[in-house]
Amino acid sequence: MLNLQNETIARLRDRLKERGERPSLFATDLSALKQTDVPVDVLLRFDAICEAMYLMAKADGKLDPAETDTLKGALRELSDNAVRTVHVQKMIEGAEARLAKDGLETRIKSLAEKLAEDEGSAEAAFVLAAAVAFADDEIADEENDMLNAFAEALGIDADQANALLDEMQIGASPEA
Repeated sequence: MLNLQNETIARLRDRLKERGERPSLFATDLSALKQTDVPVDVLLRFDAICEAMYLMAKADGKLDPAETDTLKGALRELSDNAVRTVHVQKMIEGAEARLAKDGLETRIKSLAEKLAEDEGSAEAAFVLAAAVAFADDEIADEENDMLNAFAEALGIDADQANALLDEMQIGASPEA
């Protein structure tokens, strides 16, 4: 069983929160999606990763602003700022509706099936979910349980999970 208490996650969380806190253009209607140059396949690629982070954020029953900022920052980082606030908001709304309709266990299973097609996306979703879990400076038991369930559904064992987090630390260090 994985028990997150890792300074690596704190560094990633801080970077992603900073990116997520930056102001972004927010459209009040869907016209912004028609005017964007972001290809639909790019938005769809990030939808499963966004849902994984959203489920982690909601694991303790609340969506903390720091978690939302970390989620937005992660999607901006991964997309080199192509995914905007309006896109993130639509992805969150979709994740919220699917969670309400299907429940957590079904959503985790569905995400794992989607992400299994691409090992890199599965690993990224796992690491980013861990960063969201630590976004509010503590990892609740529910979040730790959710991360373990997500890792299991993705086929990531504790050794592999720790290796992924260690790799992230090496990549995030100033010497790297």
